[in-house]
Amino acid sequence: MNKKNFSLGDWVKAKTVEGELVIGYIEGVNDDSKTAKIRAVQTEQASIAGRTIETFLRSVSALPYTPILTKEDAAELIDLALQTRDEKWFMELTAELSQLEQKSSKRKTVNRSDVINRLNFPHVK
Repeated sequence: MNKKNFSLGDWVKAKTVEGELVIGYIEGVNDDSKTAKIRAVQTEQASIAGRTIETFLRSVSALPYTPILTKEDAAELIDLALQTRDEKWFMELTAELSQLEQKSSKRKTVNRSDVINRLNFPHVK
């Protein structure tokens, strides 16, 4: 049997015991009963959203890691980390936001020599 190892905070997709699709993060794993407690963020059934559900590990699969693409994405995820009181995730996200801001400011910096080189047209007299 292929054993699934999940850590607290891992983002997952799962089916509830009733068969509803849930996307959320791991709040706990019970190896004895082979179940996981998942905080439901997106669900097929609106009444489940925001609640913690427990389902069998066999119906849980990890979501792939998706890098943050924009500063706005990072800001929204930071808000979610604050709401869920996930200090570790908050620190990771703020570090990633800082890197995005540094990359953005480097792209906006125009080197004077680059401008001069672009304006130098030796073939034009």
